[in-house]
Amino acid sequence: MSFSIVCNNPRGGGRLNEADETLGDAVQSVFELDDEDAELEWNGMVFSLNYKYDFGMMIDDAVSLIAEMIASTDGRAVIEWVSTGFPFTWKIDWSDDWVSVLVTSRDPDIEQKILVRDGVKTTKREFVRQWQSVFLVIMAKLAAAGYGERYLSSLRDACDTDRAKDG
Repeated sequence: MSFSIVCNNPRGGGRLNEADETLGDAVQSVFELDDEDAELEWNGMVFSLNYKYDFGMMIDDAVSLIAEMIASTDGRAVIEWVSTGFPFTWKIDWSDDWVSVLVTSRDPDIEQKILVRDGVKTTKREFVRQWQSVFLVIMAKLAAAGYGERYLSSLRDACDTDRAKDG
């Protein structure tokens, strides 16, 4: 059972948009549609995640999840990812050492492919580290575009391994 996220090398390059209200808005302003996608691997099945729209729609939930996992030794969460490019609901359980993720999909074709694969069970440390790699890429591009603490603080907190309860 495997889970990983390969960030690749998105250019970013968008500019600060004063009208942005959320971290997701800022991500959509900074990344271009044709930027290199990240790749999320789920038990051998690879999903391309566009920084502008997929991560732009996922980032707030992902940051909240990882911050909660860092802050608590065990817990449970359900995330219905709103991105049409990643039409999944994740049921996540974690303990001090392990993370287990079960998935369902809003897309019937993908649902059939996913159902034949087991859920993912990995170490909490590795699961958090995979998401943190994405957060670091996004944080660097936002900072380069001129976004300040209002947008960067939650990403920084979710990357704070000194707060992690899993060693």
